[in-house]
Amino acid sequence: MESDLLVRMALCLDPKSEAAKGVAEKALRSLGIDAGGLAPKEREHRESRRLKLKAEFIPVTAGEQMPGAIPGLAQKPGPAEYAVPIPWAGLSIIAEKIARGCEYKEMGKKFVEPPYAVRTRVSRPDIVEAQFLPNRWVHRTVIDFGPGCQVIRISPTGDEYVVQYRILIWGTLCFHVHLDHEDYFRSEFDPKIDPVEGMSPEDCKGMRIPPYLRQLK
Repeated sequence: MESDLLVRMALCLDPKSEAAKGVAEKALRSLGIDAGGLAPKEREHRESRRLKLKAEFIPVTAGEQMPGAIPGLAQKPGPAEYAVPIPWAGLSIIAEKIARGCEYKEMGKKFVEPPYAVRTRVSRPDIVEAQFLPNRWVHRTVIDFGPGCQVIRISPTGDEYVVQYRILIWGTLCFHVHLDHEDYFRSEFDPKIDPVEGMSPEDCKGMRIPPYLRQLK
């Protein structure tokens, strides 16, 4: 999943960006573009992957009418004909993984376990929200993984497990990750989420597949 997600995001990056240097070229090679010296079977595999991804492209004119554009990735400079869908679930997993890794490696092998939980969101990369600016009210740590990934960690309360992260990737994709008590999310966060429309997976043992789809080969 991470490899597929990386390719989708890389196609939306500015190849001239210093923070994203080499990322777009690597993604294109994984699709068989500008990738010389490949064995026939490997070239076929990469071409198949490229065609499968290309089939998901959305004309920009149609994409502009759709909700869910990702700040930073949605503003690639220059003209473009197509947009590529990027699953939010994949972005959320990546953001949570980075935050958990920082807690473990940078904060004394600390795990995020119940009764604490994690929530993620995407924010504008060009705006640093007030709580992440230096001030005497919060403990603030800057974790620099190089131009490709810069992290700000703040702990605004006396509880070391209540933490917020601002994670900036390639200078263009910004995640906010919030670690807090499960009770906080149930009372302050989750009730504000719009209810799921349609059939919930919990309502049945398996999702029904229309007969015509079963015949597809």
